Amino acid sequence: MGSLKKWLHGLPERHGRKTLILLTAILLLGFGLRAYRVVEPLPTPGDDAHAYYALSKSLYAEGSLGGPSFHDPSDWSPGAPLLYAASFYATGGAREGTARIVELLLGLATIVVVYLLGRRISCRPAGLLAAFGVAVYPPFIHSVGALYSEPPAMFTLPAAILTFLWAGDSLRRPEMDRRTWARWLVPGLLFGLTAMFRPEYLLVGIAFAFLALIRVWSTRAWRPSLAAAALRDETSELAGGAVSRAVPAGTAAAAALQYTMLTAAGVPPAAVASGLTAASLLTLTTIFGLPLISLPVILGSAPVPGGLADAAYIGIGVFALMVVAGWVLLGTDRPLRALGRAAQAVVNRLRRKRPPITDLPEQLLAERDAVRTVLGRHTTQAVVASVGRWAFDYLSLLAALEAVGARPQPWLVLLAFCASQMLAAIPITPGGLGFVEAGLTATLALAGVSASQAVVSTLVYRLFSYWLPMPVGAVAWWLHHRRYSSARA
Repeated sequence: MGSLKKWLHGLPERHGRKTLILLTAILLLGFGLRAYRVVEPLPTPGDDAHAYYALSKSLYAEGSLGGPSFHDPSDWSPGAPLLYAASFYATGGAREGTARIVELLLGLATIVVVYLLGRRISCRPAGLLAAFGVAVYPPFIHSVGALYSEPPAMFTLPAAILTFLWAGDSLRRPEMDRRTWARWLVPGLLFGLTAMFRPEYLLVGIAFAFLALIRVWSTRAWRPSLAAAALRDETSELAGGAVSRAVPAGTAAAAALQYTMLTAAGVPPAAVASGLTAASLLTLTTIFGLPLISLPVILGSAPVPGGLADAAYIGIGVFALMVVAGWVLLGTDRPLRALGRAAQAVVNRLRRKRPPITDLPEQLLAERDAVRTVLGRHTTQAVVASVGRWAFDYLSLLAALEAVGARPQPWLVLLAFCASQMLAAIPITPGGLGFVEAGLTATLALAGVSASQAVVSTLVYRLFSYWLPMPVGAVAWWLHHRRYSSARA
């Protein structure tokens, strides 16, 4: 609270009292023009406005983008419907006026952001002139009279450029820390949101991403370390992932390839071995922990109406639970020891004719300590990254189901995903090829997906999660080999 008061008291010094007074007047003018349009909406808003309202209402009422009666919902970008549906959830009703108020607030925020951007690029008068133009520009005011995707994009695009410039200022510092990386996440998020609202601006985000790489590359402090580490680590990871999918029991072959590539790049063999061991243990724990956490949640929860939005929310909740569970198990002994005793009791009961196991809890603690030693201060980041890999994989399955128009039971979709990951670990075929397709198709059918939709969505999902990484990994291996073989020569 004290820092906020200090920041507010410092505004006149940073911007000038006259500038703040003029900016306030511009905001009041912009508010008045837009408030009139909120109260008096457009009499004939057009087909796009009707479609965005229908999509937003469907998300609020049914939890799906468009519903089965909506033709071609993918013709409209999803960002605006998600935003307006969120306002419906916040106010408890699908009222179009609520969404127009959101557009009004976004318009006022755009005025402020454009002022800051103009001031950052040129000077205060330039910022005020730009803000005045945004406040009175007729198309900007017109768009508040109905539900469109332009108002949120009008805010996120200049905000992305402004935060991009602010993040670039951090490159001038001699030392780069974690905060420097965090600053670049903000413009990346805003460019991504802009593309969700208006997909044609995706090219703008890509152009700024290349510009960011050029700026980072031109920074003397980052040039050798960032480029070398990115090439070394990413190419070895992609190549290892391709090998694990290409041969039966490919995990061992992938680890061997990664070890060879990383040591060839100059990484100490001991560090490579310990890092690969920790990564393998985290991956296995995530694969087998996913059904252990999902099944009790599924069995102990009430049925949820069908819808991929609900499936996404459920999946996000389960993966968040996994992050918390991983953080607890890596940080404390008692839960892991209790888990080891329970597993030990089950194993001993199943194999009564053999000598009982007595040291499983201690072995688990020893393995956990080894992983924690390797990860050091990056334990939380490693857990989030390990779980996030499977979370994005799950979202790709939902995207495939959305593409075929399926409306499955949300809990059963998560169960189908868990089953597919377990089947992928079967070492008989490469990456569980055949087993995953058959098992996922069958479990999706149980979730209420028709046979044809289950087959097509499974093939689309496997195309991106299994087949596509293999050629990408081959290119990564070639780049790595070309870079480090020439360095050795």
